[in-house]
Amino acid sequence: MHINDTGVRTSDKGNTLFNIQTPSLAAYAPGYKILKIHSKTEFEVETVVIQSAKNFNSLFPLYEQEYAYLKETGAKNIWDKTILTTKNYKDFTKWHLMELVRLRFLPDDWPKEFSEAVLRKSGAELMVVQSDHPENIKAQLKVDNLVLEDFETWTGFDMIYDFYRLRSADELALSDIGANRLKQYEFVCQQFKKSENKTYQLWAQIFEKTRKGQPANHFKIDLKSDKITRIESK
Repeated sequence: MHINDTGVRTSDKGNTLFNIQTPSLAAYAPGYKILKIHSKTEFEVETVVIQSAKNFNSLFPLYEQEYAYLKETGAKNIWDKTILTTKNYKDFTKWHLMELVRLRFLPDDWPKEFSEAVLRKSGAELMVVQSDHPENIKAQLKVDNLVLEDFETWTGFDMIYDFYRLRSADELALSDIGANRLKQYEFVCQQFKKSENKTYQLWAQIFEKTRKGQPANHFKIDLKSDKITRIESK
């Protein structure tokens, strides 16, 4: 599937399988994994993210021609030309995923009613979209050390895009999204879970699950204990 992920499954007989998925070199977040065998039962897995690639933009002139042709012929849903201004390969893959979300995933994967209801709303609007007591939300923000103004800097589209970043890159996306933004998403999800709207509830549950999983960046596996342990970056 070309996504960065780690799965662990233990059978009824007590046998454990560690399924290590390697990210794609051609999509967000581009990278590869290094396996170090310390012994017959101890392994270390490290994921290397590719920040830059030589001549990654060498075909941009051809994309310029394609874009001009699409504009001239009046094609619908043309990709955003801003992608051709990216300065490094990783940023290019970010833009590539964003355009996939906008042009393919949203039309194909999401109920139109839900998309229209959340895409253009700010995070601040999403917090209260299903609430009868917005004053309680403001009080909770203070308790959680969150600032209302920060929720006004992003939209529902940003949240959906970051969902796909987490789905594709797992832990590799955390630093790109940022801890504070993730905390804001978590807060919105908590409000959605209180909603009577089943679609909002389901979206909150799906988003939360993308944030909770096995280590997928740098970790070690012990086959004696069948344990997987995250190795924190220094």
